Amino acid sequence: GLNDCQVGTDRHFLIEAVDKFGNRVLHGGDNFTAELLGPVPEQVHIIDMDDGTYAGTFMCRWSGQFQFNVYLNGVKGAGSPHSFYVRPAPTLAQNCECTLIKLPMSRLVGQAGE
Repeated sequence: GLNDCQVGTDRHFLIEAVDKFGNRVLHGGDNFTAELLGPVPEQVHIIDMDDGTYAGTFMCRWSGQFQFNVYLNGVKGAGSPHSFYVRPAPTLAQNCECTLIKLPMSRLVGQAGE
């Protein structure tokens, strides 16, 4: 679910359309949209399955706190917003940086502990 998100991983969701009496809608054509707000807004794609369900997907490129909202004709759907945290991807050695410093490390350790 949304509670286990990691940077760079596709996340999928399903919307089931329901009428005002709680009956499942069995046709497509409703105007569902979604937004994903966080450190950087991300794109959300929704496909009408023409049977009252709508398949959606998104991928977060940044870690941090996000808020996911679903709308029908511009009106926020039940359960929105969904808040969740996207954790960073695993550390990749090729992306790590090392900077040489002029001060001896013993001196820096002593400064940090003061």
